[in-house]
Amino acid sequence: MRRAEPAIIDDCLRQLIEVKRERDFPWFPARVVCHDILGQTALVDLAGLRDAIAEAGGDPAKVNPVMPVQLIVDHSLAVECGGYDPQAFAKNRAIEDRRNADRFHFIDWTKLAFENVDVIPPGNGIMHQINLEKMSPVIGVTDGVAYPDTCVGTDSHTPHVDALG
Repeated sequence: MRRAEPAIIDDCLRQLIEVKRERDFPWFPARVVCHDILGQTALVDLAGLRDAIAEAGGDPAKVNPVMPVQLIVDHSLAVECGGYDPQAFAKNRAIEDRRNADRFHFIDWTKLAFENVDVIPPGNGIMHQINLEKMSPVIGVTDGVAYPDTCVGTDSHTPHVDALG
């Protein structure tokens, strides 16, 4: 409710109490957590929108996510080396970097080009673990108002973050 229009708050709360669905509830997550495959697609769309805005004479730098986006690169590792090889992780990461060089270059560009985009590079773990252990603030504070962390995530494990409460 922290971002709702004051004029609709009473109606929204009444709707909850009376278990009705007469209007959209003004829920705004504090952040969006996405893995590289789906998050990259959204960032490509934003980059394309920037191009269109620039062609129309507008300021492309004004095109940014409206809420913080955390992009976690964890969906590109293919295990080629393993077993008892003590260098297996380093070898697999080198292969991953070579195979995904163009994609990783674009992702690196997005964290510099867009406001509100944070990128966790490959080799740091899997999305739900990183989200749970490192990314969730548990409690957010904006304009002096404290609220529990809320997020929209692009994997089935994102609800794990609810265990933090």
